[in-house]
Amino acid sequence: MKFGAFNHRLFFTNTVCGMMNSSTAAFTLLELLIALAITVIAVVGIVRGVSNGLMAVQSLSKRNEAINLARMKMEELLTSMDEQTDEQEGDFGEAFPQFRWEAQISDAQVEGLKVVTVRVIWREGVNERAVSLSTLIGQEKLTSLPPSESDGESQSRGEPSEGESLSATTGGGRDEAQ
Repeated sequence: MKFGAFNHRLFFTNTVCGMMNSSTAAFTLLELLIALAITVIAVVGIVRGVSNGLMAVQSLSKRNEAINLARMKMEELLTSMDEQTDEQEGDFGEAFPQFRWEAQISDAQVEGLKVVTVRVIWREGVNERAVSLSTLIGQEKLTSLPPSESDGESQSRGEPSEGESLSATTGGGRDEAQ
């Protein structure tokens, strides 16, 4: 056999009998379509997962913003407690147009205590979401000792004196979906 000469017999034998050498091996159209379908399914799954992750991050960001706004409104209500009515509502102005708040001040089950609840509401798609913060406050001196024994001792124990308020935060950041 000469160099550069084409050997028809070897070509015919290898291709007709189905024995291809490694230099002429190729994929069939069906194999390519199956590989393409698997790739498309994998890419769609990855894109959907990334999209869900981004939506979750956005939702958590809004929730954290709502918690911070609720804390801010709670502090505002507690500093001006004497001027407050039992139920209030409003928004946070142009700085946070998607959020609104509701506040409720009610008597607690324990005499002398009040429950202050602040609820921040926002829309997330078609759903309305909310975060609530509650705290207990007292305007009178609270002690477990009879009044006659506690007058001098409360100052030494660091308890609030007459006119000071006692505040304990409870229920921080409950997330409600409606």
